[in-house]
Amino acid sequence: MAKGEFKTKYKNYINNNMVFDKKTWVAIVLLLFVSMAVLGFIIEINFYHINSIVRDGKNMWFWRGNAFGPWINIYGISSVFIFILCYNLRKKPWLVAIISGVVLSIIELLTGMAIYYMGNGRREWNYNEEIWTLGSIGGFLCGRNIIAFTFAGPMVIYVVVPVIMWLARKINRKIFLSVAYVLGAICIVDMFYNDILHTLFPQLTKAGEYYKSKGVNFVKFTQRDKAFWKLK
Repeated sequence: MAKGEFKTKYKNYINNNMVFDKKTWVAIVLLLFVSMAVLGFIIEINFYHINSIVRDGKNMWFWRGNAFGPWINIYGISSVFIFILCYNLRKKPWLVAIISGVVLSIIELLTGMAIYYMGNGRREWNYNEEIWTLGSIGGFLCGRNIIAFTFAGPMVIYVVVPVIMWLARKINRKIFLSVAYVLGAICIVDMFYNDILHTLFPQLTKAGEYYKSKGVNFVKFTQRDKAFWKLK
């Protein structure tokens, strides 16, 4: 694609609403969900690898997330939230960045608190025990992530979504829909099984339990440590 043609198409994306049928819109959202969930997994396994080297002096890799597949649900869910909130605001990058920083920070803070207080002090992450945090709020949210969240929204709206929409127009419609729906279904079923079904039926084998039985490493966080108020 020529540079001039790229600029024209990008300006068209910014200034005009893209026209797709309902099935294609659903496919776009599903691919956004899956792609960002996978990207989150890649970010996490690499960060905790670096964290183990810098903080503990150990060259170790860790599996992250609660699913069998290489994806982390909070990344996918958050990206869909940002798409819904900010797609129609794409002419104002500064507003997209602010909304992204605020909304994603609130999501992470409330999710961390819910896991902690409803799970009797259980932590899936703990920023009191990590490098480069730039400050921590109860171990649930840190300054590093607030900055990252501020850039995440623009990345979703101005990079990931346009690429997926370009693919929706370039690829055969049946192939595009099939790939999006199949990947989305696999990812959502995996997460539903591990996050909901396992809670209702504890006898089911969870992804983390299975991988631990195979000798896969998981990050160990301090549990029941001090947060905002005491546990019962």
